[in-house]
Amino acid sequence: MDLERQQQQQQQQQQQQQQQQQQQQQQQQQQQQQQQQQQQQQRRQQQPMAILPPLLRHLFLVFEGAPIIFEPGDYDEAMTCPDSPHWGKAVLKENEAFVRNGTFVDVPRPPNTNVVKGKWVFRVKLLPGDDPIYKARYCAKGFTQRYGHDFFETYSPTATPPVVRVFLDFVGRRGMILHSMDVTTAFLQGELHERIFMERPKGWHLPFDPNTVWELRRPVYGLKQAPREWHAKLSSTLRDLGFRPSAAATSLFLRTSPSPFYILVY
Repeated sequence: MDLERQQQQQQQQQQQQQQQQQQQQQQQQQQQQQQQQQQQQQRRQQQPMAILPPLLRHLFLVFEGAPIIFEPGDYDEAMTCPDSPHWGKAVLKENEAFVRNGTFVDVPRPPNTNVVKGKWVFRVKLLPGDDPIYKARYCAKGFTQRYGHDFFETYSPTATPPVVRVFLDFVGRRGMILHSMDVTTAFLQGELHERIFMERPKGWHLPFDPNTVWELRRPVYGLKQAPREWHAKLSSTLRDLGFRPSAAATSLFLRTSPSPFYILVY
């Protein structure tokens, strides 16, 4: 009888061990599935689909083989992805804008001086009935600037939603002609007052030299003071043309003669 009991106990122990092993395996499988799902979500976040209207987005996902455009996360990815010819042209266009606007001068890397880091940002702009527009912009990493050295004031007034609504209502009630426009490379039109050094970007036409950096002459995108300097330049230009800022909203400029003319900056 003792032997039979021992055998039964051993069998029960073996069954319990097998059940525990099965539970552990199931837990491991669940953990692996969760890790795979997290990795897939991270990949989707790193390579988001270009911004599309909701209807188009569903159509693009439904039809097999539809052209889904991904925005690369850095320069190397842009130059190795299937759309690299388009991104290469966009990079060249941005570099030409830097040169045309006198944005910088090449200087030896100064010792014991903060050099602002930069990053390429790639975006796709889609308009109804038009081909995708590939845009590349070399931006400063503003968080690498130092307050009191690389920048001081940063505030820049912009039109708030209530101001925009009131302005549109005013234009509609008076039957005025409304026109919208965009300023190409707007921030590069401003004037920089601080002495700022910045890393040269990948894809520049000159060979890479770690001992050569840019000394900025214009506020590039990403600098903390760039919006403020652009607004100062725009305000000065509009004043020279006879406009004055509104007392109600500093983002609204008006001129009453020879005929009423209003400009809202947003």
